[in-house]
Amino acid sequence: MHSAEEVPAIDGRFICIVDRESAVLAAVISSYLYLPRTYLPMFLFPKVDFSMLETDVPFGDQYQSNLMGRAASTYINNAWARLGPRDNVILIGLSDEQKSYLFLPEGVRIIQIASMADVGPQLASFSTRNIEEIRCTSLDMLRGLAIALKDGKRLVIDEEAQIAPCPGENRAAL
Repeated sequence: MHSAEEVPAIDGRFICIVDRESAVLAAVISSYLYLPRTYLPMFLFPKVDFSMLETDVPFGDQYQSNLMGRAASTYINNAWARLGPRDNVILIGLSDEQKSYLFLPEGVRIIQIASMADVGPQLASFSTRNIEEIRCTSLDMLRGLAIALKDGKRLVIDEEAQIAPCPGENRAAL
């Protein structure tokens, strides 16, 4: 059994809401914002094809989007209420349709990251990491992220990069 001292704290700086198809972008952002012994609150938002409608018209594509978008929004807002206030919300790869379902508290700073090009300019001031990088392909992002977090580096996706070694592997042997 772990003691309370060993349980990671929840990062109090941010709430991240991520398009479920933007896992690679979320991994890069995680490497920028990581603090040792903390969890970064990150919530997946489902794909929706239509913006939120105030009235439901059953049995249509818009109805399906409304069901999924409202459920995700309710889940995120309830979790956020339990976590307590945050000064910043990061919207990662969300479409305008997805954003239409969000109810964000007044006064919260909204940081929108639509692509890899947005990460550095939007998050450099929050980053606790040094500027050293771990490069890996998008297919190898989980291993690259583990190495980046362990070594205190930023993850960079480079489709021409060599496959990153696992943490603890003898890199000289590769």
